[in-house]
Amino acid sequence: MKIDGELSSEDSEYRARLKATPLDALELSVRARGCLEQAGCKNLYEVEARSDEEWLKVRNLGLKTLDEIKEQMAAFSEQTRGRSEEH
Repeated sequence: MKIDGELSSEDSEYRARLKATPLDALELSVRARGCLEQAGCKNLYEVEARSDEEWLKVRNLGLKTLDEIKEQMAAFSEQTRGRSEEH
């Protein structure tokens, strides 16, 4: 889930959207949301910026919870990028 490298204008827009989107935009379980909050994340950009290894160091966040977060982030990305292509 780590963000790096050079960005196209579309990627820059997506990154800005992530920074402006709170965690509430994802339909997460109580455990997953609690883990994100415990890690200090306030928006989706902060979620996307961490590697899987970093996430697995968070207390109570295991592979199942990480998979849930990744699935929700992928769904958000697909939905968001799909919307921008329509406009």
